[in-house]
Amino acid sequence: MKVRLESGLRVEDLGDEAVVLDPAGATDISGDRRNVLVAGEPAWTAATVVAFGLADPAAASTNCPGNVTPTVGPVTYTSSGTYTTAPTGSGMGGTYSLFVSAWGGGGGGGGGNSSSTGGGGGGGEYRGGYITVNQCTTYTVTVGAGGSYGYVDTTTDPDTMVFGGSGGDSSFGTLLVAKGGMGGQQGSPSNGGAGGTGGTGGDTWYDGGNGGMGSVQGPSSWGNAGGGGGGAGSGGAGDNGGDGEYAMGMGGSRGAGGAGTPGGGRGGNGGYDNSGYGVLDPDIPGGGGGGSEEADNPQRGGPGARSEVWVGV
Repeated sequence: MKVRLESGLRVEDLGDEAVVLDPAGATDISGDRRNVLVAGEPAWTAATVVAFGLADPAAASTNCPGNVTPTVGPVTYTSSGTYTTAPTGSGMGGTYSLFVSAWGGGGGGGGGNSSSTGGGGGGGEYRGGYITVNQCTTYTVTVGAGGSYGYVDTTTDPDTMVFGGSGGDSSFGTLLVAKGGMGGQQGSPSNGGAGGTGGTGGDTWYDGGNGGMGSVQGPSSWGNAGGGGGGAGSGGAGDNGGDGEYAMGMGGSRGAGGAGTPGGGRGGNGGYDNSGYGVLDPDIPGGGGGGSEEADNPQRGGPGARSEVWVGV
């Protein structure tokens, strides 16, 4: 039997091999029972086909036009990339809901020198929930970097205080954006960076914790730095970093990460006892870097944690 195919028509074996026929040609397909597919819907031809059965519509909808393969989820992005949505199939329209979670990057902690201390960086915001996406569309996934550490530039005269950098925003296209925390400043006292807030998209969002303040210069002991704010998580806001207190001889307390699972990273400890800068959770998103204490030699603050995006998780 000869069948001349309409444009887009495909004839598929019941086995694993698929036979794609030229719509302009005629191909002898007698002898085997086969499935007729066209964009996931019943196919009509000029011939009367008795021994054929309609295949599973979903099997005809695995790829997008141009044979573009959709992204197979779930996917965790720790660096920027792209995500291509799947075709919706017959009767489902051209859009569907996709679950996305995103954390903004943590701000960097401020630096310190013999007359100043650093404030902690702010934690990153969390945003998550279902968003409506178009089928067979490639979206840009942006994973922002953690904020750069603050430091004292000694190549200038007088020395220049370079505040901690803000954490980068993370996003899924323009549909969901989680804001990064602000960087900590430097002074006597010094302000901590504000936690990330004000993103868009999703149905659940929590702010990052604020960075703690660095203390005033101590009259008989070193001033101490502010702790970094905690990154927000899916269950709650990040805790604020503690303020530095020169009389205590130690830096500000560590900001706790946001509650819930997944959660945001903890903020870094404020520096103390000439330790320079605090530490943070490097593999958990959103924590702010700790500030630097007052020290004879210029010290830098701690960098903020990177952001992160989860798609289909």
